[in-house]
Amino acid sequence: MATISAFIRSSAKDRDKATFIRFRLVDGRNVQLFYKSELSIAPKYWSNETQSIKARVSYNEIERAAFNAAVANIRKKIESWYISLKNKEEATSDALAIYMAGGKKDSKSKDDFHTLFARFLAVRKLSANRQKQMRVADRDVARFEVYQSTVMATPYRFDVSTADVSDIRNLEAFLVNEHEICRQYPELYADQKLPGRRGQNTIIFKLTCLRAFFHWCNNEEITDNNPFRKFKIGEEVYGTPIYLTKEELRHLAECELSSAPLSVQRDIFIFQSCVGCRYSDLVGLTRRSVVEGFVEYIARKTREDHPVTVRVPLNKTAIDILDRYDTDDLSAPLLPFIESQSYNRALKVIAKEAGLDRWVQVLDTVTREPTQKRLYEVISSHTARKNFIGNIFSVVREQSLVSALTGHKAGSKAFARYRDIDDTMKRDMVAILD
Repeated sequence: MATISAFIRSSAKDRDKATFIRFRLVDGRNVQLFYKSELSIAPKYWSNETQSIKARVSYNEIERAAFNAAVANIRKKIESWYISLKNKEEATSDALAIYMAGGKKDSKSKDDFHTLFARFLAVRKLSANRQKQMRVADRDVARFEVYQSTVMATPYRFDVSTADVSDIRNLEAFLVNEHEICRQYPELYADQKLPGRRGQNTIIFKLTCLRAFFHWCNNEEITDNNPFRKFKIGEEVYGTPIYLTKEELRHLAECELSSAPLSVQRDIFIFQSCVGCRYSDLVGLTRRSVVEGFVEYIARKTREDHPVTVRVPLNKTAIDILDRYDTDDLSAPLLPFIESQSYNRALKVIAKEAGLDRWVQVLDTVTREPTQKRLYEVISSHTARKNFIGNIFSVVREQSLVSALTGHKAGSKAFARYRDIDDTMKRDMVAILD
């Protein structure tokens, strides 16, 4: 009977250098085959005796289980191939390598999902925040592999060459229910932050990331497989954008706050409401970004495919704020920005102190049901962009003109979310019938 073992070759001086996992198939005295996989690990973590990551080394438990499952999956695949051979004389290391490559010599499809996903991110020109979001999706798949291996009591690997619609459905169900799964299988989440209940929009975004990854694999001829050809991703649902009226913005700009740091962040919020850019774009602005009374920037969301330079004229309110924080250093940040999460927390405190407490209707991100909240509870950095778009659109009412100031693409679906028809517009339309 054939035996299959996993091992690595390394010297004492290369204990920290990642080394490929090799496999050896032995059947009696006459058959000895070798296969070099794309899995790699530093020798200090690996045990040739147990053919897995050492039990007593410090290693992320989710990644440990996923890696060991991947090793077991390759061993099982080699065994299945060997058993299926009617003529064992056809068993050669080259034949095994071709089989493991999906039947194509030198095929890249033998790379595992996580290796390919890392390559995918490396060639994509994404913002740091989007890269972070995509890496979260990669870790979601790793936890899914561990969960599947646990509940099925057999090694499972999310393989780009064989994943089908059922795998995507199972992954979607895992993402929906993981907040309960982590309580059923606490051993899988040792020393990790337990996931909360996810909203449908979040799950749709994660699946959209995976769909983009499979499109890339197809375009790179890594695999012809794409489970998303037969899987329909749902539509993201958003409520009507909430924004501050001009009167509320004026009150916010003039009110007294409890501390100087809060007043600084209030000024930044008012300035952002005057120029309409995303906070990720705002923090990249310097004094050089102001050219002849205009602030100029390239919107991050357009940088990868169609870079768009946005030019927004500065109104008197924006100019007054810049003068308040003037500096001769043209390379200095335009304003004293802080990290985005701290900014968002500060804005909620600022809005509450300013008495911005009117009730607004928002969609619950999990249930998608409308719910009532105070304005200061929902305010964030993106509210400033909504302030800019909502207040201008209520007067200009022409998407193409407003888009020129926001960097939205022509016909952008995202822009449509800001096109709330206010009461004045409704009265004007109905007046046509008189």
